[in-house]
Amino acid sequence: MIRQELRLLHEQAGRPTADRLKEQHADRCGHSVSRAALAAVPTGTAGLRWATVEAFIDACASYAESRRRPLPTHMIDMVRWRTGFDRTYGERPPPAGALPRRIGVVPRLADCFQTRTLVSDLTKATADSGTAVLTGTATRLLTGLGGVGKTQLAAHLAERLWQDKHLDLLVWISAASRAAVVTGYAQAAVDIAVAGARGVDTERDAARFHAWLTTTDRRWLIVLDDLTSAADLKGLWPPSRPSGRTIITTRMRGAALTGADRHMIQVGTFTIAEATEYLDSRLSEHPDLADDVAGIAADLSYLPLALSQATAFMIDEEVPCSEYRRR
Repeated sequence: MIRQELRLLHEQAGRPTADRLKEQHADRCGHSVSRAALAAVPTGTAGLRWATVEAFIDACASYAESRRRPLPTHMIDMVRWRTGFDRTYGERPPPAGALPRRIGVVPRLADCFQTRTLVSDLTKATADSGTAVLTGTATRLLTGLGGVGKTQLAAHLAERLWQDKHLDLLVWISAASRAAVVTGYAQAAVDIAVAGARGVDTERDAARFHAWLTTTDRRWLIVLDDLTSAADLKGLWPPSRPSGRTIITTRMRGAALTGADRHMIQVGTFTIAEATEYLDSRLSEHPDLADDVAGIAADLSYLPLALSQATAFMIDEEVPCSEYRRR
């Protein structure tokens, strides 16, 4: 069943070849997987490894996005895919309460992710039980829009702390509504077996998880991505604890987000130097395409997301910067 769904995913993405999936997408997404393994996902009959399935899905999604035909969200939902994979192949999540543990899906880092000077600011802001609130600065043409890299910066720090074994618990929540935050907290309470949390009453389970955060000595990081209203965190702001860190990304700015141990970090577009470095790195294996890096950067107002999408299209379609600018 899962293999049939993977075939449909492959067809929906445009039937990219295994070579293209590996070299231009899986490798750039940070996956270590062979061409043969990727080729066997839609056509083979033997069992599958989750790492291969994850790489295949990420690569197909990246390929489709590079063609400006992104796949529907439900088709690349990793939680849904993992559930189906576990059901098919018998892999199971860690037992309830086991730590260290990750809850929620951390977005993958973009190709040739730029660390930027803001990475050190974010690290310092969360080092001593602090809360970092990442907001988007206003730009002349893109005021209020996303795409400046707030989520990517949060994902970078989260993954680095996890890989360096500085965390016992990593919770990533898409915080677009209070219901989403409550559900995320409640799920965390059940997953780590907080006393009394049984998945029956989400409000109470969320409160139990918040109480656990205020008393535990375990090292935790809570990421609340894309907060749209400060009121949604009433009674749910992660507490200030020596062992805890919090990152919140939002487009909001204002007094509602300020408070003790909360550090506002404004995230703008790339600087000229950062944009140039990003484009040079992204196109390093395709020097013939990099004939007007400065022009592309300026045309796209140095916006990280726009530059990522443009370079993906240029690489896949073999379109140089100068021609892309004329389109």
